[in-house]
Amino acid sequence: MPQSSEPTKAIRILHIGNIANNAYLNAKILNERGFECVVAAPDYTHIMGCPEWEDADFHTLPEDQNDPDWSKIDLQGFVRPDWFVNEPLLRSLITLSGEDSQSPIAIQARRRESIRGLLRRIRDGARPIRWVVNRILKYLSRYRTVNRIKSRLFAMPGGTSATPSGNSLPAQALVPDGVEAEDVVPWNGVVGSWQAILEQYDLVIGYGLDGLLPLICGRHPYLAFEHGTIRAFPFEDTPRGRLCAATYREADGVFVTNCDNRIAAERLGLKRYRFIPHPVNERLPESGGVSELRQSIQDELQADFLVFHPSRQHWEPEVRSPNWEKGNDVLIRGFAKAATTNSDVRFGLIMVRWGQTLDATYQLLDELGISDRVKWIDPLPHLRMSEMILACDAVADQFYLGAFGSLTPKGLMLGRPVLLKLDEDLHDWAFDEMPPVMNTATPSEVADALANLTTDPRKYAAIAESSRDWYQRHHSNERIARILIEEIEHAAGSRTIEADQTRATS
Repeated sequence: MPQSSEPTKAIRILHIGNIANNAYLNAKILNERGFECVVAAPDYTHIMGCPEWEDADFHTLPEDQNDPDWSKIDLQGFVRPDWFVNEPLLRSLITLSGEDSQSPIAIQARRRESIRGLLRRIRDGARPIRWVVNRILKYLSRYRTVNRIKSRLFAMPGGTSATPSGNSLPAQALVPDGVEAEDVVPWNGVVGSWQAILEQYDLVIGYGLDGLLPLICGRHPYLAFEHGTIRAFPFEDTPRGRLCAATYREADGVFVTNCDNRIAAERLGLKRYRFIPHPVNERLPESGGVSELRQSIQDELQADFLVFHPSRQHWEPEVRSPNWEKGNDVLIRGFAKAATTNSDVRFGLIMVRWGQTLDATYQLLDELGISDRVKWIDPLPHLRMSEMILACDAVADQFYLGAFGSLTPKGLMLGRPVLLKLDEDLHDWAFDEMPPVMNTATPSEVADALANLTTDPRKYAAIAESSRDWYQRHHSNERIARILIEEIEHAAGSRTIEADQTRATS
């Protein structure tokens, strides 16, 4: 029998949500392999969730990192891909539905967005005004009528049952098991629009809490991608907690990105979950600027050995919350010990000026007498981050949780020794070989590791080589692509079989 000459239709996938550019990078990986992926990230404008952060080559940050104005930044010709939709909610729904931008419904949507913009400006205004408005809204949100008004404000023009195409679809969100009816009220105004949009795709991947959209729209198959959101949120007795738990329980598959969250997955009784590494942008910077960057930092700090610690500053010894804690104080105390006990080496530390405990970090550095050994920088986009890693001798990740996100593999990919606390018992289900990191859970272990790196050049070279090798075999985009594709095919296949069985018995 002759084979058909018609090309195989690409699988269409909608990714919803984009914290830390996980959706953007996963969609990019899949699109490069023949899938048709679209990313929908309405209203999420944080600088680290923008394509520019990953793929544009720039040096100056936008003034507002929560809502960056990229038109004022020289992006060296970079243009966002047309498959990335990041407009305000209503305009995103218009774009995703394929509605004519000049249609009456689109014009009304833009008008409603201007009202929402005004409300945002009031909310984000001077601190006293912002505080008063937030207190009022928090108080009023206890009342069902206020929540219904909010849901209509976010609804598509033309009524809560309207969709961009004008079709009549149920406007009430489905109420999953374990969820209260009032929990889904804020989505009633847009569920009809999302239902029409989701029907255009073969599968949906929801990131974090955004996985609830296919759930309350009754759209399967969908996969849920957790990036820390499964650790504690599903166990809260709150609307967020109940919706989060239902999102993961009812998904056709769950991607677990933090190895320690296998515990939460088992506790929730998930029917199918699988580890997947955090996606890492494998694009490398031009090498010409690395040596100059290194020399400038060495001159500034009068340092021989540079340690890069870009993790957000959040350490609270009296709390140690697994949701936020980075254990920065462990690294700082260990660095101080190494810096004051090794007279043959002058250590320098580069840290990023962001996080909730910056003042506490400044005070700790002063107490330890090492403030002059530290260079503070602003957050770095991918290419600048890679340059900084290459310019330094070691990377320091986090020192409390025992797990890692995207920083450790990025350091390993670039062949730099990585220091962090690694709980190997939490990782053996995800990796058959542990990453060649320097496992450091205490200040003394940090100090010893830094001393070893500076006194044994052969050990340093061996760690660098094994780091690159481990990344390619266990954490590369190729491995991520294989896992994504296998789970996509399983979810799509299982739902097809289920539908066929339903038809056969009806």
